[in-house]
Amino acid sequence: MASYLFVSQNFVLVSGPAIAADAPQIPAAAGTVTFSAAGAGTWTCPPGVGLVSVQQYGGGAGGGGGATAAKGGGGGGGASAAAAILTVPNRVYSFTNGAAGVGGASAGGGGSVGTAGTDTTWGAGVIVAKAGLPGASATAAGVGGTAAASTGQTKFGGGAGGISGTAGGGGGSSGGTAAAGNPGTSAGVGGAAPVGGGAGGSQVGATADPGVAPGGAGAGAPDASVSGAAGAAGRTVVTW
Repeated sequence: MASYLFVSQNFVLVSGPAIAADAPQIPAAAGTVTFSAAGAGTWTCPPGVGLVSVQQYGGGAGGGGGATAAKGGGGGGGASAAAAILTVPNRVYSFTNGAAGVGGASAGGGGSVGTAGTDTTWGAGVIVAKAGLPGASATAAGVGGTAAASTGQTKFGGGAGGISGTAGGGGGSSGGTAAAGNPGTSAGVGGAAPVGGGAGGSQVGATADPGVAPGGAGAGAPDASVSGAAGAAGRTVVTW
């Protein structure tokens, strides 16, 4: 009897029963994973996934501490940055979520400056979401992380902190998924969060509120007895 060769997409038949060929990987179900803790982390690409969207937010800065003659300025919010990343199934990818800045300590003569947040990154700088800068006393409010200094296909700057006025300055919000962050005000109101971002902390009464994750900045202190509020850590969101 004559032999024959038949080739299909998934099987090879040679004069007899089918023999399984190398089958394509079954695409993974769509999913999203969010990493919110500050510091280094890893993500393992699921089988069948060759392209992901990565959204990141830089850490928010701390607000300035209060002084005898001055209230603290608000900290600046972290920037946001995102990109589509080609991936290899089962490969491990590294990232670093930016840390939150610390509020400045209270002081009798002059309130101290808060600390900046730190940047959030994917791999070796494939994506960089810049952190916000801190607030100090009086007119020294923090600048938000800038889109210009960030890296990604879409980038939005964080909101600036408010200069202290009738209250400690409000903290700036982080950048969002489709809009820049909003600034804090000199009346102590924190910047409102854009979609996907974190709000800045407000200064209400005798307290200064911390920023809201991801990347919101802390409010400045109302007087010399109160420290500035902390910012919020950055975040990484992977979607496929």
